[in-house]
Amino acid sequence: MTGETSSAASVLPSGEQFEISTGGQRATIVEVGGGLTAYEVDGRPVLESYAADRMRDGAHGAPLVPWPNRLEDGQYSFDGTTYQVPLTEPEKRNAIHGFLLWQPWEATERDADRVVMTTHLYPREGYPFTDPDLLRARAQRPHGRHDCREPR
Repeated sequence: MTGETSSAASVLPSGEQFEISTGGQRATIVEVGGGLTAYEVDGRPVLESYAADRMRDGAHGAPLVPWPNRLEDGQYSFDGTTYQVPLTEPEKRNAIHGFLLWQPWEATERDADRVVMTTHLYPREGYPFTDPDLLRARAQRPHGRHDCREPR
């Protein structure tokens, strides 16, 4: 079909981009993983960013949920029960940074200097828990805060 543009071609690997700014601070938060692709203060980068047309190559300011860092052999114990999650670094025998790095987040509130990103974590292999509205991440003035907390 000539002359038509595919909507798939316009979808970025990190999903929708949400830019916020206040004073000398500027941040770009992304739909996929709910992380930061850029954060600057007075034009100086504070973290290593990645381009919107690239797939992330690390956590880049994303909430690491339900665990940060690595689970050796993909195992953890909770309330007397040991659970096994899939290994995401099989060559190192680890599961790394939780489940949300590649999950879509939704911008549920948005202003020029603030965005609230929300996602849901549903049961999966090795994680039999239901946590609807598990997390809301808020980037807001005055200090470019990226708060992650359970909703009330």
